[in-house]
Amino acid sequence: TYISEYINVIGQLFLAGYIDFGSYCDDEDRSKIDYPTNLSYYKEDKYQAWIYFRDNYFYANRFNRDLCDPDTIDEEGYSLILGDTSWDTPQYWLQYNIWVARTEKGTKYYNEILSPRFYNKYKDLEVEIDDKGNIIRWIGKINR
Repeated sequence: TYISEYINVIGQLFLAGYIDFGSYCDDEDRSKIDYPTNLSYYKEDKYQAWIYFRDNYFYANRFNRDLCDPDTIDEEGYSLILGDTSWDTPQYWLQYNIWVARTEKGTKYYNEILSPRFYNKYKDLEVEIDDKGNIIRWIGKINR
């Protein structure tokens, strides 16, 4: 399916070192992405870390959770999922406390290989859209 292909691509990017996932960030330095708590350092190897994350985040649908999910509210009515989390507590993961970032290797690949390929392929192509965002027509050509 489309979603399984998407998850597979995300996994390949992670395993190749182009992206990494985190559960903690330093509010004083928002540009920092390499923490010892990142997913790439979690298990004995990155593959095991990816399988664990994939199964507990994507397949368990934790990337799109409701903040009022009864399983995440304590006995006093407070949410247990809005604070920092760890890889050992997937029951508290959601789209707000797990982040993904492009690594230095990923940025280099994007700037030196991927971006120029896209630019060269589509630089002679324009798209005309209406007020609702629908495509009216393509102008130009795709360079192959």
